[in-house]
Amino acid sequence: MNITNPAEVFELANTLALPGWLWLIVWMFLPRRLRQKTRYFGLAVPVLQALLYGAAALVYIITADGNFGSLDGVLQLFSQPGAAFAGWVHFLSFDLLVGWCIAMHAVRHQVNRLLTIPCLLLTFMAGPLGFLLYGAFYVSALVVRRVAAADEASAIWQQIVGGQPALAQCGLFLLLITPVLLIALLMDTRTVLDVNVWTKPLKFSLALIVYTLTLSWYACYLSDRWRTSIWFKGFASITVAAIMAEMIWLVSASAIGERSHFNVSHAVLAPVYPVMGIIAVTLTAQALVIGVGLLRHQSASLLPLTRYSLAYGLIATFVLTVPIASYLASSPANAVLTAASAAQANALPLTGLLREAGVSRVAHFLATHAMHVVPLAGWFVARTRLAGSGHRSSAAVAIGLSALYSAGVLLVFIQAL
Repeated sequence: MNITNPAEVFELANTLALPGWLWLIVWMFLPRRLRQKTRYFGLAVPVLQALLYGAAALVYIITADGNFGSLDGVLQLFSQPGAAFAGWVHFLSFDLLVGWCIAMHAVRHQVNRLLTIPCLLLTFMAGPLGFLLYGAFYVSALVVRRVAAADEASAIWQQIVGGQPALAQCGLFLLLITPVLLIALLMDTRTVLDVNVWTKPLKFSLALIVYTLTLSWYACYLSDRWRTSIWFKGFASITVAAIMAEMIWLVSASAIGERSHFNVSHAVLAPVYPVMGIIAVTLTAQALVIGVGLLRHQSASLLPLTRYSLAYGLIATFVLTVPIASYLASSPANAVLTAASAAQANALPLTGLLREAGVSRVAHFLATHAMHVVPLAGWFVARTRLAGSGHRSSAAVAIGLSALYSAGVLLVFIQAL
């Protein structure tokens, strides 16, 4: 190897990086005593890369044209092979150092090591983004864990966070990373069908935050047996995995400037789209599961009408959303025309829904919020004592409220058609 040739030393630096990252992943799963003895081994590669960088900075960067005072100066600086090599080794060394810190932190604070692996891989490929995701994952888990450890969870926010840990952590995680999507929306001028490419993932993120935190809140009124059962916790984890898969799909499509929905031309997005339909049904089914659980458990902390309204509102969310969403998925022409018109002056803010044209997405929007509107109506009726307090009469009123709301959604859907 000719050490005076930046291209050859570049290959050496790259060759060192991959074993360093693989070691961090392996190290997290070593026996505790062996981990303790080898905890600093992960620093070996970033130190070697730092030595390379130090020499390259002295040889190439100091004498190179350009500067760090402006973007043009940086572009001029890294247009030279030696300086570009030094900058790349800088990234390799510091990214791996951050990865070592993440692995150490995950083990010390008992963070889920399997979920830490994607954060390490993303730190390897995208540096600060992997660090940011790990931080959001850790903070969301910490909040949920501390609420669970509290002696009493009386405040509403404690009930929201403490109802179902996996769903609550998912909602908090999305809340923490949503600013990235908002900043991307402000930075990017690309559009798809006249709408900024980051509008869709941002709206989905906000909707899923509301969805997961609402379900977590409602789950705190389930029986202990239902809420702590292996199958319920397992299905909640499946729901979270489905949500993460959907967000990765949406963000990936936006990053490359492609449509996520109704994309029939892209080599990857086109075959993935039908799978996303199955994932959407899966995550929507979580509302049905909690709704059925509420019907089976008479909570002492809820008025009967409130409980039945929660249950039937959740069930209505699933029953209404799935067929309407299926219709949308099978009608790409209608959806494309709707999306193309969403930026016009007659569209409602944020949602992009049109006021002067038949849009079946309005019915879909209303269907997904049966889990909010029906329980709120039931709570109001229960508070005003306009209905009886017995279980049979409360169930009848809740069914009536759910049926009334469902009829309204179906009328909107028919009107749009």
